Order: sequence, then C-alpha cells, then structure tokens
Amino acid sequence: MDIQKTVLVVDDSTTNRSILCDILHSDYTVIQAENGIQALTKLKRQDKKVDAIILDIIMPEMDGYEFMNKIKQDKTLSQIPVIILTEKSDRDTEKKVLESGAWDFVPKPYDAEIIKLRLKNVIARSQVSLLKELNNVMNYDPLTEIYSKNKFFSASKALLKAYPDKQFAFLRLDIDRFKLINSFFGTAYGDRLLKHVAKRIRDFAKTTECCTFGRIDADVFGIFTPYQGKEETVKQIEQAVEDMKKLSASYNIMIVYGVYVVTDRSLPISFMCDRAALAAKTVKGHYMKSYAFYDDKMRLSIENEQNIINEMSDALENHEFVPYYQPKYDVKTNKPVGAEALARWIHPTKGFISPGVFIPIFEKNGFISKLDFYIWECVCKQLKEWKDKGVPLFPVSVNVSRVNLYNSNLSKIIIELTKKYDVDPKYFNIEITESVYTDDNVMIDDITSQLRNNGFTILMDDFGSGYSSLNVLKDVQVDMLKMDMMFMFKAKYDGRAETIISSVIRMAKWLNIPVIAEGVDRAEQVEFLKSVGCDYIQGFYYSKPLPAADYEKLSKLDKTVDALREKYGEQALFRAAFLSGDTPNMAGGLSKHRRTGITKPVDEPEQYVLAHLREGKIKL
Repeated sequence: MDIQKTVLVVDDSTTNRSILCDILHSDYTVIQAENGIQALTKLKRQDKKVDAIILDIIMPEMDGYEFMNKIKQDKTLSQIPVIILTEKSDRDTEKKVLESGAWDFVPKPYDAEIIKLRLKNVIARSQVSLLKELNNVMNYDPLTEIYSKNKFFSASKALLKAYPDKQFAFLRLDIDRFKLINSFFGTAYGDRLLKHVAKRIRDFAKTTECCTFGRIDADVFGIFTPYQGKEETVKQIEQAVEDMKKLSASYNIMIVYGVYVVTDRSLPISFMCDRAALAAKTVKGHYMKSYAFYDDKMRLSIENEQNIINEMSDALENHEFVPYYQPKYDVKTNKPVGAEALARWIHPTKGFISPGVFIPIFEKNGFISKLDFYIWECVCKQLKEWKDKGVPLFPVSVNVSRVNLYNSNLSKIIIELTKKYDVDPKYFNIEITESVYTDDNVMIDDITSQLRNNGFTILMDDFGSGYSSLNVLKDVQVDMLKMDMMFMFKAKYDGRAETIISSVIRMAKWLNIPVIAEGVDRAEQVEFLKSVGCDYIQGFYYSKPLPAADYEKLSKLDKTVDALREKYGEQALFRAAFLSGDTPNMAGGLSKHRRTGITKPVDEPEQYVLAHLREGKIKL
C-alpha cells in the first residue's frame, strides 16, 4: 500500500486554501501556510517529508517569487516540485513563473481534476529526477565527474566478461603527500589538482579502446585498460608523470603507480586493486621511481599476512602468545632493576614467529588491542606467582598500543586488573610510545594522570624518534624516558648520535626524569652511556628477552652474587670472573677475555659471574 503523499498549500487567502484542501484531502495529506515566511518555517520543522508545494504568487511579507528563490538555495528543499497558482494565463506570466523554477502552474479559478492531474505528474517527475540524482551520486564522483569506486569496479568486471581473450592491467595511482598539498595550498587547490588528474585519465581513455576508469578514494584513482606489455605501460606512466610535473611551478606533483597485470581473471576487482596498491606501496616516497609492478613475492606477503590473520584468534585462545622478559640494568651497579614484557608467538608447527611479522599486522587490523589485554593479564599472573613463591620482585613494564589509548576506560581496566591479582601498581609499569602523545595530548594526559595518581609508573618509549620530542616533554607528565639506541646508532657511530644522546640525558636530569637506553648491544655503547650519566640499560649486551622461568633464575642469580660478595668478599668475585674461561686457571680465563675484546674483566666481575652461573661454567 502506497504511503499517502504530503502537499504544502501556500496562499494568503483562507478561502483559497480551504478550496484546495477540499479538492486534495481525499488523496493527500495537506498542510497550510499563509505566506512564504510561514511556509519556510513549516518546511524546516515538518516531520513528514513534503512531496509537493502549491504556491500563490501574490502574498504579503514574502511573495511566491522570493519564496522560490529561498528554497532554490537550500539543498534539502530545492528538489521539491512547486506548482504556481496564477490569476493570469498569458505567455509572459507563464514564462516568468517557469523561469522562477516552478515545475508547473495552475490558473485560477481552480479545476479540481486539472489540479490533481498536474500534482500527480510533478510528483512522479520529481521521483524520477530523484532516482536519477541518486544514480549519479552512486555511479559518479561529484567532484571529478568520473566513475565512483563501485561503478568503476563493476565496469571493469564487465570488460573482463565482454573480452575474454584480451589481457588487462589494473593501474592504481595516487598523489604522493596529497594531505601536505592540501595543507600548504588549501583544499580548493587540492580539488583543482584532483580534477586535473581525472581529466588526464579521461584524455588517456579517449585514445584507448576497452578502457574504464574511476576515483577509488580521496586522492586514489584507477584505470582498467588492455595490457600492451610492460614496455608500453612504463612508457605511458613515465609520460603521465612528466605531464604532472608541468602542472605546478611551486610544487613538484608526484603520482605513484601500482600495476597489477591480470593473470587471474576470477579475482574480484577489489583484490586486483589491493595488489596494485601493494605494488605502489613499495615505491611510496622513492622519488627516483614512480611505479612498480605486482609480483609473486608480494602475493606471498599477502598470503602470509592472511594466514596470520586467520590464525590469530585461535592462537590467543590456545595461549600461543607468551610474554618474554628483557631485563633492565642499573648502569652503576650492573644489577637488574626490572624488565620489559614483550609479546612472543610460539606456534605449534611453525615455531617462533617474529614480532616484527605479526605486530604490524595486528596494529593494522586492531587485534593488537586484544593482545595487549592478554599480555597484561599474563604479566599480572606472573607477578602474583613470583610474589607467592618469594622470588625477588622487580617492576615489569608493558606496552600500550595506540588503539588502546583511545579507550576511555583504559585506566580503569588496568587498575582493576592489578587489583584482581593483588599486584602492587609500582611493579606494573606502563610504556607509551612518544609519537602517541602528538595525537591527542589532552586525552593521553588524562589517562596517564589517572594511572600515576593510582601509583603506576609511566614510561615514554622511543623518546627522540619523533620530530617534536621537546614539545611533547613540555606538555606531558612521565616518570621515565626510554631512548632506542638502535634508532640512534643505526648509522655509523660518528659522534652525532653521541651529542644528541648526551644532550637528552642532561636535559632529563634537569627535569629529574631517569633515562633508560634500550637496544644496547655493544660494550662501547655501554661505556659511552655510563660516561654521560644514563641511569639504566636494556639490550642484548646484558640479556636477550627471556622466558619467565629463565628471568626468574636471573633474579635468583643476582641474589646469589650478592650472597657470594657478602660471604667471600670482592676478591672472590674477581677470581670467579677470571676462572670462567675454558681452562681452570687465571691465564686461561684472562686469555679468553682478551680474545673476545674485553680487556678489563675485573671492572664488572658480577656481570661475568652471572653470565657463567647461567651457563653452568661456575659451580656453587
């Protein structure tokens, strides 16, 4: 059953409105207004959609022509068909009425049958017009006037079906650093650029048979075209790149292309687009090359990623993820003072899966949030177990992913979790990456303040790896800084990193903030960090990340070294360090130290004792 249409009658004459209501009430819901102002008010307040307007021209306060002008300027009202009531039926009046935007007119006195027919017709026409508009919105991008994503994909699929013997290629192209262009030159310039790219694509398609194209996303376009060989495709791309360079004298416009040569016609077009996108990703930011072709290595990468995604939930349920603990050492005492809990995936058939493989995938698909919660709970359970067993407790820090920092209940979750396992907050430290603080300082500061007020220690991870470290430190409250030496020393150790690190440590000391250096794996790094006043060190130089059982042994071993020192004195430790070589004499031990490049083993005897106790070379 059709829903009854609604008609708005606008006329200053009560008599005329009554007549029209009598004519229409059996077929329509009729609402009334005395003038244009009242009509506009009712249109904007009306709960029910108005399907048509019957409008008088001559009215006080706001006449019909002014009213028509007003609704034409309003996108929500401009599509409502209007029938004008007029006392004149001459050509000039009809022309003026139609020029004002009216869909039709009815002369006075009213003919009931004519009014009903004309009203029925304009409503029907408006619905057809609306459908056409909706179709355009769905099929065409309003800015560039080329196919929208869905229409482009369906048109590409149709080409594959229509030309089964022809080989095609999917070209995905986007404007590199388009957001930066919008920021520098404004969105109006950005829109002109998008229109220009669309025009160049349209011009290319005019010279190519069996070709379709569209706008996929903000600055992303696609072309589905017959494949004429790699040489010809590269030639076309390079020509297009050169044309774009000529567009702006003030900014170098760079278009990045990813090409998927269609070898599997059964693939959905969206998958072809994804493969082209993966190819484009390999050259993003590489200004010496603007294109890349999809190959099987990329396919394997996608398959591996999908396999990880397929297995991640079961892996979590089956407890395949386990926290490993990498110790943190006090630089002055060479004693462990805590650890960082790091997620490790021990697969039942594949073995150890590197976090460098699965963490980026989990960050992208949001699963990292669940993994965070799981690791936090594992750490709390472990801390409780150590406490109950009498194992010496040290603070353990856990990582908080970016996605979880946008959870307004984060502080409550962490607080309740530590209460559940009776863990003192001072043993459960929170690590937050520096770059996160640049997203929403206010929100992050609120979360960290709640946690600090409840006794938790906040560490800023990867300090110095961003571009606004000092500003971030000025605006937020943290208890410790962590500097990644792998980042600082990834280039040749030439003194620059040394200057930066020493400056940061000096600044941190002024602010009374301890500094942890992580990723430390060389003796010269340790010596340098000691010399500039670094407080703590974490890295392979001291220890790799350890399973909970091994980390527990390390805690006990440190206690053992203290007992040895107390019972036998410092000289006993020196002797233990020397006797830890391959031969049971001082010369053998010292010789080994020299061979390994360590010329002063007696400077840190406890470190050697710990190492060799762990390896079973020293028997107690």
